[in-house]
Amino acid sequence: MLCASLAITGCGTAHSGTAVPDGAAVAEYVGTKFESALNDLSKDIARQVDKKVRIKRYIRLDERWLDTSIEGARRGSPPERAVKILNNKTPADQRVLLEPAGSEVEYMLLGGVYSQLAPTPWITLPNAADGWECTWSGAQDACKIAQAISETIKKDARAVLSARSAENGDVEVLGEMSYDAFFASRVIALPQDAVEQIRENFGDRKIKTRLLLTAEGKVKEVALEDKASTDAHKLELEMSYTVLGEPSDSDFPPKPKKKDVTALRTKAEVDKFYAGLDKLHGQ
Repeated sequence: MLCASLAITGCGTAHSGTAVPDGAAVAEYVGTKFESALNDLSKDIARQVDKKVRIKRYIRLDERWLDTSIEGARRGSPPERAVKILNNKTPADQRVLLEPAGSEVEYMLLGGVYSQLAPTPWITLPNAADGWECTWSGAQDACKIAQAISETIKKDARAVLSARSAENGDVEVLGEMSYDAFFASRVIALPQDAVEQIRENFGDRKIKTRLLLTAEGKVKEVALEDKASTDAHKLELEMSYTVLGEPSDSDFPPKPKKKDVTALRTKAEVDKFYAGLDKLHGQ
């Protein structure tokens, strides 16, 4: 849930921390703060350090909606990484991704409706990690958000609304993201007909954006929010990426036994699996 400060669009409202001065200095101050914060965000996402993160995605268009929670954890070098993906509409439908340190394969536990995609609880896929942190499911969303914010600002610098430093050194930047940038960066992948409906009915709206970093430039939270309606359609969007701190052993499931694993080795096998996964998502 986004904090109430997301609704604040001016620089002179009451808020703990250092207020941004009024007048001609505002644009320069905010622009400098934002550029620094965005650079810190991109660097921190790509930083290969031990961390645990939580991602929440909720978007609803009329009677269709997506509601997903993700918890990701990484530790060590080469990294051991794990991700738990939960469908909040149907809690039994969940997947767990496990990438043991130095492994050439990624393990996926198929729960709920996904269990029909394989004869065993787990499958393995060729490990597609290329050393870039943004390929990891625990960082992809934050990378996409950062890209969409950057693309929005390139087209309209006024999308940065306010910036301030708190007494503890945290830097908070409030801004807006265009739906064009949201869709271009595939922040949340939606069916094409849903994209077209949102563009047609809400394309001129801006998504409220909140970026919170520590004084050292480490990400605490990135959050998006929008809510709107017309006579014919209703749209709700809430999304957040939150860093929870250091991971623990309980965040990493044990490597499954061979008898519980179906290995997908060829491109054809992998493509068939993802086609089935996409079909389930479409339903």
